[in-house]
Amino acid sequence: MIDNKLDVSNDDLLEAIEQLSMLSKPRNSGGFSTTINTTTTLPIITTVVTATTPKRINSEHNNAKSNEAKADKERKESEEEDRKKYIEFLQNEKQHILGNMDGLKRSVADIETQEEEINRELELEAALLSAEYESESLKLEQEEGERTRVQTKIGELEEDMVESNASQAHLQAEAKQRVIEAQHACADLEEELADAKGRDDERDSDLVDKLAAQTEILETERKAFEDLEFHHLEEEASKLATREELQRYISELSAKIENRKIQLDQLDSQRSDIKNAVKKEAKSLERQKLAHLRRLEEGRNRLRAIDDELESLAKNAIDNADVKRSPSREDFDRISRVTTDSPIVNNQGSLGRKTIESLKEIERNRQLHLAKQGSQVISDERRRVEELKRRVQDEVRSQWEERKMNCTSFNSVESGEESSSYSIGPTESGSGSSDGADNGTNEKLSPGKLSEFTTPSPGPSGNSYTLLQTDNVRDGRPTSMETERFNGNGSGIADDSGSRPLSQTSSELDSLGSLQVKHRDKPKLQRPLTRYLPIKSESLDLRHHIETAGHQLPLIHDVTVDTTSCGGYLSKMSKKFHHWNKRWFVFDRKRKTLTYFSDNNSRKPRGVIYFQSIEEVYIDHMNAVKSPQPSLTFIVKTTTRPYHFMAPSAEAMRVWVDVIFTGAEGYHEFDPNL
Repeated sequence: MIDNKLDVSNDDLLEAIEQLSMLSKPRNSGGFSTTINTTTTLPIITTVVTATTPKRINSEHNNAKSNEAKADKERKESEEEDRKKYIEFLQNEKQHILGNMDGLKRSVADIETQEEEINRELELEAALLSAEYESESLKLEQEEGERTRVQTKIGELEEDMVESNASQAHLQAEAKQRVIEAQHACADLEEELADAKGRDDERDSDLVDKLAAQTEILETERKAFEDLEFHHLEEEASKLATREELQRYISELSAKIENRKIQLDQLDSQRSDIKNAVKKEAKSLERQKLAHLRRLEEGRNRLRAIDDELESLAKNAIDNADVKRSPSREDFDRISRVTTDSPIVNNQGSLGRKTIESLKEIERNRQLHLAKQGSQVISDERRRVEELKRRVQDEVRSQWEERKMNCTSFNSVESGEESSSYSIGPTESGSGSSDGADNGTNEKLSPGKLSEFTTPSPGPSGNSYTLLQTDNVRDGRPTSMETERFNGNGSGIADDSGSRPLSQTSSELDSLGSLQVKHRDKPKLQRPLTRYLPIKSESLDLRHHIETAGHQLPLIHDVTVDTTSCGGYLSKMSKKFHHWNKRWFVFDRKRKTLTYFSDNNSRKPRGVIYFQSIEEVYIDHMNAVKSPQPSLTFIVKTTTRPYHFMAPSAEAMRVWVDVIFTGAEGYHEFDPNL
C-alpha cells in the first residue's frame, strides 16, 4: 500500500483533495438550500472514500506513471545522446585544433630555419660579391694607373720629338750652310782657274790642287748633310712608331677599363638585386609566420573557449540537478497548503482526519523516496564518472604500452633544443580527455543546443573553425588529417611510437586521442623487398644492416657508420643561390634527424631534416640539377622541398642512400596501415 501511495503523482493528489473538498460543501437546488445531514451522509461518504476513490486514484496513477516513465525515459535518453554527441564534438574539435596547432608550430620552426639559412646564404653571397668587387676595383685602379703612365710617356716622347726636330733642323741648316760655302769656294776656284789658264803653269797646277781639295771638302760636307738628314728621319720614324704603339696600348687599356667599370656596375647591381630578393623573400616568410602565429592565437582562444564550455557544462549539470529537485518541494508545499486549508479539516468527522493523515503519510513517504532517489542518482553519477576515469586510464595505459611495443613514431617532430628554440608559447589547451569525459557525463544537453553547436563555426570566434580544415599541403603533396571517433567511454593515446612528446601541444594531442593519416587511394603496386622499405624499429643495428646490403664499410673511408648513426662529409646545394657547400652530415636514429653542420668540429647545426618529413631518397639519374659530379649526386625528397647532395665517392653515395632511406618515415606508398 505504501508503494502505491508513493507512486501517486502530485496532480493526482491535488485532484483527490479537491474532490474530497467538494463532497463536504453544501448544494443549492431550485433556489432552496439543502444541507446534507452529517449523520445520514457519513456512511455514504465513508463508503465512497474508502472504496471508489482509491481504486480510481490507483488506476489513474498507474496510467500516469507509465506515461510519465516512458516520457521521462525517452527524454533522458535523448538528452544523454545529445550530451554525448556534443561532448564528442567538442573533443574532436579540440583534437583537430591541437593537431593543426602542432603543424603550425612546425611550420613556424621551418620558416625560422629558412630565414636563418637565407641570412647565412646572403652573408656568404655578399662576402663573395664584395671580394670580387674589391678585386675588380684593384685591377681597375692598376689599369688606370698604367694608362696614366703611358700617357705621360707619350707626352714626354712628343716633347723629345719636338726638341729633336728643332736641334736636327739647326744641325741640318749648319750642314747645308757648309755645303753651300764649299760649293761657292769650288766655284770661285774654278773661275780663277779659268781666268789664269795658260798664263802660268805653276799657278794653274796650284789652283787645280786647291780645286780638287775644295771639291773633296764639298763632297764631305754634302755627305755629312745627307747622313744627318737620314739619321734625323730615321730617329723621327722610330719615335713616331713608339708613339703609335703607346697610343694603341692606351686604347686597349681604355677598353679594358670600360669593361671593368661595366663589370663593377653589374656586380653592384647584382648585389643590390640579391639584397632586394632576400628582403622580399624575408618579408614573405615573415607574413607567413605572422599568419601562422595569428592562427595559433585563434586556436588557443578556441581551446580556452572549449575548456570553459566543458567546465560550464559540468557546473550546469549540478545546477540542473538542484533545479529538478525544487519543483518537488513546491508540489509538497502545495499539497500541505491544500490539505491544511481544506474544508475537510473543519469537519470533525473521522473521514477528514483519516484522509488528511493518509495524504500526509503519502507526502512524507514521497519526500523520503525522492530524497533517497536524488542521493541515489548523485551516487550513480559519481560512480559512473569514477568508472569512466578508470576505463580511460586503463585505455591510455594499454595503448601507451602498445605504442612502446610497436616502436612507431607519428609526432616525433621537434628535438629538445629545437622545440625550446622554436616554441611559440605554451598551448592553453586546458584539460585532457579525462577532464572532458568528466564534464561530459555531468551534462544533459537539449537538441536545440546541440544544433546550435553543430554549425560550421562554433564558439566565440567566427572563423576559428577554419583550424579544423587546415590543409597540410607542402610542395604539391596534399595529405588529410582525420581523427578517429571517440568510443563511448572516452579516448586514449593512439598507436604511435614510444618516443617522448616534444611539445606541450603534442602531449595534449596524445592525451586526447589518436591521429590517423590517410592518403589518397593509389594504384596497387607490387610491394618491394623489406630491405628497401623504411625501418622504424629502434632495435635496428644500422651498421649490420648496411653491411648485409653488400657495402664494404671498412674500405669506405668517407662514411662512418655505427649501430645507430652515420656521419660524413657531403656537398649540399643551397636553396637560393644554387652553390655547392661542403657540410658535415649526421644521421641519428635515436633523435630521428638528419642534421648538417659547417664541419665535424662544429656544434651548432646549420639545418635539420626530420625522419617524418623524408619521403623518398634516390640517385639523380635524370641530372635534374647542374652538378660538378652528376654521377655522385643524389636527392632526398621531403614534404617541404628536395635536398640535393653530392657524395665524395660513388660507394659513399650508395651507403648514404641506403642509410637515409631507413629513416624515410614519410614514405607511405606500401604502408599497410594506410
